[in-house]
Amino acid sequence: MTETYYEVLGVDPDADEEEIESAYRSLIHEWHPDVSDHPDAREHFLLIKEAREVLTDDAERKRYDRLGHAEYTGDGSATGGGESTD
Repeated sequence: MTETYYEVLGVDPDADEEEIESAYRSLIHEWHPDVSDHPDAREHFLLIKEAREVLTDDAERKRYDRLGHAEYTGDGSATGGGESTD
């Protein structure tokens, strides 16, 4: 199972922007490819950035929360649900 953006940043789904930014800053210092020796540092770093971008943009966060992680990122199967076209 893929981690949600909330799990990536280690924040609750009701976290405010300040909490998200604080978690982002802490994780970036840990996972930046220039600092981390972890073989997947770059990929994890980019995921952290993506999570922050989505969760700090009100419209995108609402869309993300409505669709769920798998559907939002395209990691889910095309089995119903999703956004209404009405």
